[in-house]
Amino acid sequence: MRKPVLWIVASLAAVVAVVAVGQWRAAAAEALRAKRRVYTTTLEKLEAVLDTRDRRRVSDVFADAVAAHRAAYGAAAAMPLELAILRSAIDRSLATCVGHEAEVTAVAFSPDGKRLATASVDGTAGIWDAATGASLGVLRGHRQPLTVIAFAPDGRSLATGSADGRLSIWDTATKTVRADLKGHTWSITALAFSPNGSRLVTGSTDKTARVWDVASGATVVVLSGHVDRLNAVAFSPDGTLLATGSRDRTARIWSVATGSQRAVCTGHDLAVTSLAFSPDGTRLATGSDDATARIWNAATGAEVATLTGHSLPITSLAFAPDGTRLATGSRDKTARVWEASSGVSLAVLAGHAGPVNSLAFRPDGRCLATGSDDGPARLWGLSNAEIHENRLAATATDPGQRSGRD
Repeated sequence: MRKPVLWIVASLAAVVAVVAVGQWRAAAAEALRAKRRVYTTTLEKLEAVLDTRDRRRVSDVFADAVAAHRAAYGAAAAMPLELAILRSAIDRSLATCVGHEAEVTAVAFSPDGKRLATASVDGTAGIWDAATGASLGVLRGHRQPLTVIAFAPDGRSLATGSADGRLSIWDTATKTVRADLKGHTWSITALAFSPNGSRLVTGSTDKTARVWDVASGATVVVLSGHVDRLNAVAFSPDGTLLATGSRDRTARIWSVATGSQRAVCTGHDLAVTSLAFSPDGTRLATGSDDATARIWNAATGAEVATLTGHSLPITSLAFAPDGTRLATGSRDKTARVWEASSGVSLAVLAGHAGPVNSLAFRPDGRCLATGSDDGPARLWGLSNAEIHENRLAATATDPGQRSGRD
């Protein structure tokens, strides 16, 4: 008699467990539906308050909508198109490029300014219409996250580097790989084409920079001297000099012809994350984990000015094509536009929900592209009127400081 009783008890326990699991699943499903209803309601509320022109109120409700979306669909879910479009209307960005499934690590304009290329942790590169943000194609082939991207000066080729050390040259028309260049033993962290397109320089976590012959794919020279990983590389406008920035807190200037070191720029308290030559080649700008940007004499390596204003590390920077402005991106989720001659902060571009990882000026200097951990790349207008609109934001946040050493 005991075995049948035990069997009955066990069966009843199993039934109770099944019922409990079913009830839990039903409750969880209802809770999820409730969270998605909250998101839908918050989205409708956001659309309603857009007409009030109360930017603080709009910003608050937008933040509520982002939080509701993450609660309903998970923190890792990509920002949906409807939120991306609404955010463009809120923060004055010109367009949003939606499509990557993970953060954007690098952005680059084509030489004619009509296309934008993006590199992403999702392992793909995107090509977008720079006026509308519409997708023009996706480059697939890398097996690891993409870290860097650059157009060749003729616009017909595109270079991408990834976390596994792979360097690929793509045909932008066919969206196929022309060549894979091998040499780095670790992740590629930076790349740049020479002004005439015949050379390509890459920086790596293997502490070296390599100069490549684009036509043959051969390594021309290996630059060694940094004692830690490289984060940034750049050619001078005339192609005779190279600059490299490293986690060892220095930037170094090299001769392309001989591979010899010309100058060392020391002064940053933490890693040099980004750098760029001024269009006339006389100055070098560097960004750092110490949250400052510094400007140096490119011939001597002497410091000229320090720009402060960001509250977290600077990840990227670029000079405007005419050299009058300098843009910086930061982990504080903003990009700043500075007057290059005075170091005055002209605008704070706030709208990304994550750190700004990369930025690039359109060749005409009237638009800035930014890439972020939040997924979409963004395009910002930089006309005098648009700069004036953002000047209030810059002043309200922090007018920025410049210390000169001329």
